[in-house]
Amino acid sequence: MSYKAHTLNSNHSHIIGRTDPITGDTVKENDRVVFCAVCKSCFLKESWIYMGGQHCEQAENLKELPKLSSRLNIKNRSNEIIAEVKDSMLNLYVVGITLFSFIFSILLLGTSEMIIAQNMMVVLLVSLFITFFVALLSPIIISQDKVRSFLGDELNDIRLFMNRIEIGKDSFSWNDIEQIKYQREVDIVVYDGNRVQVYPSAPYILVYFKNGKFTRFLSPTKNYDLNKNLIIGMGKIAHLTEVFFYTEDLRELRLMQNIRQRRNENIEIGYPNRLYDRKGNFMLDSVEI
Repeated sequence: MSYKAHTLNSNHSHIIGRTDPITGDTVKENDRVVFCAVCKSCFLKESWIYMGGQHCEQAENLKELPKLSSRLNIKNRSNEIIAEVKDSMLNLYVVGITLFSFIFSILLLGTSEMIIAQNMMVVLLVSLFITFFVALLSPIIISQDKVRSFLGDELNDIRLFMNRIEIGKDSFSWNDIEQIKYQREVDIVVYDGNRVQVYPSAPYILVYFKNGKFTRFLSPTKNYDLNKNLIIGMGKIAHLTEVFFYTEDLRELRLMQNIRQRRNENIEIGYPNRLYDRKGNFMLDSVEI
C-alpha cells in the first residue's frame, strides 16, 4: 500500500480542525493525514490504512497538501448547493394558471363582437400575448410567502450547503447540529383482500442540535426522483454531522446503502418496520441493513 502522509503544523490552519470522516476525530497539529485525490477529503493516516488505502473506489492520494484558498473561494464554496429539493406543486400551479388564462382569453375574446368581426387569428394572437405575460408573472406571484401560505404550501424548500442547511426560511449551521435524520413511512391500502397499493408519505427531516433541542420539517414533495437528490446530498455531508436514515421505500433504502458503502461515511440506517417496492410487494426479508 503506497500513500503520502502529511504531517501538519501551525502553517496548516486551513486543515487543522477538520473532522476525520471515519473516526469523527478532529484533525490537530502534528497529526499525519492523507488526502483522497478525487474528493479531497482529509483522513488521519490510521483511517486511510483502515480503509485499505482506498476511497472513492480508487487508491490515489494527494502528493502535496491543498493550499489555503482565498476568502472569496471559501465563501463561494460555502454557498455551493450540494442538494436542493423544491416544492413540486409550484410548477403545477404555474402550468394550471397559464393554461387557464389561455383558455379564458380565447373564450372571452371569441365572444367579443369586435373580434368576431375580424378573424380567429387575432383571437389566437391576443390570447398568446396575454398568456405569455401570465406565464412570466405567475411564478413571481406564487413564490410570495403570503400567496404560498394561502395555497397551503409549508415553505419547506430544502437546500444543503457545505456549511449549513436551509429549510424554508430557516438556516442552521452544521457546527450547531448533532444529527440530521431522514424519515419516510408508507401507507398501505389492501383492495379485494389481497391487492396492495402503496402510498408513500412525504419524508420528514429532523434536525437535532448540540444544545439538546430539535426541530422537524416536512419535505415539500413525495416524489422519489426529487427526494433522491436530498438523499445523495445527505451522503455528501455525513462527514460534517451525523446522519440517520429511515425509510420504508425499497428504492430509497438501497440508494442509501450504496452511498454508505461507497463513501464509507458515518451514516446510520435504521431497520424498517416494513418495506415495500413500487408494486406493493413486501420486501423486508430480501434486504440486510
